[in-house]
Amino acid sequence: MRVTCLWYGGPSYAHPYPEDAERFPSLRAARRSFRRRLHDPYYPCVSDNPENGASMWVFAGDEVGEYPDWVIRFGPRGGVVRERS
Repeated sequence: MRVTCLWYGGPSYAHPYPEDAERFPSLRAARRSFRRRLHDPYYPCVSDNPENGASMWVFAGDEVGEYPDWVIRFGPRGGVVRERS
């Protein structure tokens, strides 16, 4: 299932706009991309703080809606958590 995502890197990043949306071929690919950005030098200062760190709003399909279908974030022990919105 193709997904569209809005990614936020944490407190040192601006909130994304719909025109910043990224498309992935699957939810699994979006989750892998989210995890890799924590250590990717292209994305400096990404926060893995579970309270106010990086997050990704995930929308099923090719469009950004009003509310995401899922939210991907870092959990309290450093893992990637996917929650239904």
